[in-house]
Amino acid sequence: MDYKNKELKTYYSNLRLNMLPIIPASEKVLEIGCGNGVLLDYLKKNNLAKETWGVEMNHKEYLPSLDHFLLGKAEDNLVNLPNNYFDCIICNDVLEHVFDPYTLLKELKLKLKDGGVVVASIPNIRHLSVMINLIVKGDFRYRDAGIMDFTHMRFFTKKSIIRMFKEAGYEIDILKPVSRGLGKDRWIEKLVLFFAKLVLGNEIDVVQFAVVTKK
Repeated sequence: MDYKNKELKTYYSNLRLNMLPIIPASEKVLEIGCGNGVLLDYLKKNNLAKETWGVEMNHKEYLPSLDHFLLGKAEDNLVNLPNNYFDCIICNDVLEHVFDPYTLLKELKLKLKDGGVVVASIPNIRHLSVMINLIVKGDFRYRDAGIMDFTHMRFFTKKSIIRMFKEAGYEIDILKPVSRGLGKDRWIEKLVLFFAKLVLGNEIDVVQFAVVTKK
């Protein structure tokens, strides 16, 4: 990948403002898939974290405010992370990229202190745009970004998110939409959305869910 590319720089510097309200102030924070560490940098500068650790597979450059930075896959770096140590582990847009997120969550639980939390954002495969392409158009097409990102290894709905965390031994505190929308705001889409919600429920316009779970 060409990390001089402006789009990629923006991607790896994404602060994820919509996740900040559910990230608790913590003594020791680990972020899996931290990019250049901009979120950890923000947490530290705003007294929401005292000690920050970041794991990133692709991006070698990181902000100097990070206390620890580990390059490589999360699965490969588990041995380099202390057990029973972190108050908060952040996995924004990560679990869908992992071959076995279930095992990863179980391993990360060992890294949490008692009462520690995992905060995650996970895309919703049951979004109306995906359902229309699959059911109406008979197409399951990958994209460069978004719900159907071609780098996604796993796909989730609200129910499967709940099941995954529970089976990994977590108690869910928060599960809510963090991003909604269908893209274009035209009356025909509003009409389709209205009737689709009546049949399929409110989940179908959720792009991503935010999750906070306790060990």
